Amino acid sequence: MACEILPAVKKAPCIVGIGAHDPSLNQEVFMDEMMTLGFSGVTNEPFAGIYGSEFAAQLESAGLGFSKEAEMIALAHSKDIFTFGWAFNPEEAGKMAEAGADVVGALVGVTVGGLSGAKDSLTLEKATDAVEAICQAAKGVNPDVIVLTHGGPFKDPQTAEYSILHSGAAGYAAGSSGERLPTEDAIIAVTKSYKNMKLEVDSK
Repeated sequence: MACEILPAVKKAPCIVGIGAHDPSLNQEVFMDEMMTLGFSGVTNEPFAGIYGSEFAAQLESAGLGFSKEAEMIALAHSKDIFTFGWAFNPEEAGKMAEAGADVVGALVGVTVGGLSGAKDSLTLEKATDAVEAICQAAKGVNPDVIVLTHGGPFKDPQTAEYSILHSGAAGYAAGSSGERLPTEDAIIAVTKSYKNMKLEVDSK
């Protein structure tokens, strides 16, 4: 996708997600290739934590878990590449900060709402508390690290604003709430308008 995306982006920096868990991938060579293509930074996406703590722990015990993601961020940091490290909990946030992440993403789960059917057991308040715990862990290692909120009940400008105002986060990473949800809402509204058309047929 880089060959399609990078030529279309004129000013904004693009960050590449690198699957750190692939044992067949030479991380350093691949990272250098991505920078040559024109990327401005790297992030640990996909991430093992999205599968839940139990499966993530099994991946970690097999040597294919979060530690690989932290190692990848540390490698990028050593090469003076901008790094965005996603973390699902305070422990991961601390390790990302130790690895040298410039930004830590406080990930509180899949973004709720829309046609995906994703639901979240976390209230807005509890999700924001989780963000704050991640902030404290990351900033405890590096006070200068930037923390962004993402996921869970943070699905629109109002909930994103709440997560920032009530935590130490500096901003919000939109993800599907900036692309999937608005698109779905628009498609549903237009489709309903077609179904509600009142057509008058000329009998002549």
